[in-house]
Amino acid sequence: TYCWQIQGGNLVSHNNNFSEVKIYFDNIGTAQINVQEKNKYDAISELNNFSVNIYEYPIADAGADQTICEGDSIALTLVGGNTFQWLNLNWMQGVNSRNPTVYPPATETYVAKTDNGFCVSFDTVTVSVNNLPAIITKYEANICQGDTTTIVVITTGTLQWTPDTFLSNNNNNSTNTPKSNKTSKSSSSK
Repeated sequence: TYCWQIQGGNLVSHNNNFSEVKIYFDNIGTAQINVQEKNKYDAISELNNFSVNIYEYPIADAGADQTICEGDSIALTLVGGNTFQWLNLNWMQGVNSRNPTVYPPATETYVAKTDNGFCVSFDTVTVSVNNLPAIITKYEANICQGDTTTIVVITTGTLQWTPDTFLSNNNNNSTNTPKSNKTSKSSSSK
């Protein structure tokens, strides 16, 4: 049988004769541990002591998940730990930076690792990529000076006419008729 004295930690489990124990360390610093063996004749061995250094667990924080539009980029931010590493380098500029810029073509999850020389921590950040709105236009391409034509736009996004000055209906409806021979373009916002 073994007798354990633990300063700076708590005994959480052991085997039948206490030759193997599991100790939980809650505080940062140094824990002192003493162990002695007691045989079946009640003879006690010499005191065996040692110390265990407990280091602060680094907290990796890669930030909140982000959403961008297709073709855009965004800067990520990693805090925590003394050293760091991005484990997923797809579509990333500045891979050796705590603030790399990413430009994924589709939703991508980035994994960050930090450590303090003894303990390691991981975090993830997902960059969701929204598709650009689709736009389809119908119009008469050839008209005479002074005539009007109807322009019909079908889009998955919000419609904005630019410029809207020469249009019969400039309240962002999908159908519009130019008031004169000036041309108007439509654009779809992200």
